[in-house]
Amino acid sequence: DVQCFDMLNLGVSGAFSDFCDYNFRVQFAPKFPYYVRMDFCYLNLKMTENSSITVGKYAELIGGYEFDAMPIDVYYWSAFCRSLYHGYGVGAILNYNISKSQKLAFQICESPVSPERFSAIAYNLYWNGRFAPFWKTIWSVNFMGDKSNSIMNFIALGNRWEYGCLKLDLDFINRMPLGHKNFPWNYSVVSNLAVEFKNFNICLKGGYEKNSIIYSYAGGGFEIFPWAHKYLRVHTMYYREFEQNTHIFNIGVSLKFEYKNN
Repeated sequence: DVQCFDMLNLGVSGAFSDFCDYNFRVQFAPKFPYYVRMDFCYLNLKMTENSSITVGKYAELIGGYEFDAMPIDVYYWSAFCRSLYHGYGVGAILNYNISKSQKLAFQICESPVSPERFSAIAYNLYWNGRFAPFWKTIWSVNFMGDKSNSIMNFIALGNRWEYGCLKLDLDFINRMPLGHKNFPWNYSVVSNLAVEFKNFNICLKGGYEKNSIIYSYAGGGFEIFPWAHKYLRVHTMYYREFEQNTHIFNIGVSLKFEYKNN
């Protein structure tokens, strides 16, 4: 199975004042069927030194480092991430910075487990922090309305350990109907290991997921950055889905342009 991805992401961010900043990103897909999509578009209003409100279309606040990554940097998505109907929803977020490395947020927005936009609501409690300088976390507890008008509960625990050139991500996501007593019910365990050098990265990824069926996969490859500032990236990846006996090759080139107006 050979996959080819062709897209252009245009992102713009800035500030109207010291208390109000904005950010949006548009995605263009120059292949059939051609589309233009607004990934996110929001305003962030600063209330105090440590608190703010974000309004608009923003990423769903679900724990885990795979879900948190920019889509262009993910070469193979877990079944959990692919099962979500959308990764960005319209709503509002209350943010509070406990410290420079600890952030709490509460979000009310469209539910990503409902196929119809604005048909169900998600309530997300989110913590982005760390236990130690080498151990970072993105954890969340989520209550999401689905298409059957019931509530799904996610417990998503994303962990990242960094040491020198090594970076290991380990995500655990449990999913169950609200009030269900058997834990874990449906779940995903996803791990990603990166070995980062100056102009060359080795990437390995694997996962084991249960969602009425067992789904497991593993693979990896490498990234090459020919230029020192890493605006150009060439990657080659291979993954195997074991139960489906599917082989996936992903080869591509990414080019980043950045302009700053101070």
